[in-house]
Amino acid sequence: IALNLLQLLSLRMRHSNAELGDAFQLQQELQLVAETDALTGLHNRRWMEQMFPRVMRRNRHEPNALSLLMIDIDHFKRVNDSYGHVEGDQVLRHTASLIRSMLRPGDLCARYGGEEFCALLPDVDQTQAMHIAERLREALASTSFTLGSGATLSVEVSIGMVQWDKQDSLSQLQQQADQALYVAKQNGRNRVVSFNATPDHGRR
Repeated sequence: IALNLLQLLSLRMRHSNAELGDAFQLQQELQLVAETDALTGLHNRRWMEQMFPRVMRRNRHEPNALSLLMIDIDHFKRVNDSYGHVEGDQVLRHTASLIRSMLRPGDLCARYGGEEFCALLPDVDQTQAMHIAERLREALASTSFTLGSGATLSVEVSIGMVQWDKQDSLSQLQQQADQALYVAKQNGRNRVVSFNATPDHGRR
């Protein structure tokens, strides 16, 4: 009887462990879905707003620099109007894939919304970030790809860059990068602008 009870208890424990394992796996899958942009496969804005501040807190008292890029596809509405939203989605996937391939494993990248992407670069100062952003812009502009309709395109982007001064919040850092991005758009697009080089730099 005791042996039978032990065997029954063992079966129930294995069954419970299996159910717990399935529940944990399901939770992880749901978390991944909640933090991933379904179209591009990049992380989404929700993930970015959780992870970027964590990295910033870890770096606040470190000597290493940290920089932020705001990347926006130029004339994206024109693509949608000319080729349709399905082809526009293909442009977004292509852009996201190339951005991901150009960044380092330790860099954080997310789709910020619409045709805009955001990348946080740990251990990267302003000069290095400008080089990375220019390399990314040039790679996109020089890489042609074919849409489902047969049309061949390359993607041009404007990029706003800012080096974190370790005092500002994520939202303030984004505002600075957005200001630089706005200047890039106003000055003809398909270019990289540093926040330090904008006319309103230093004004809050």
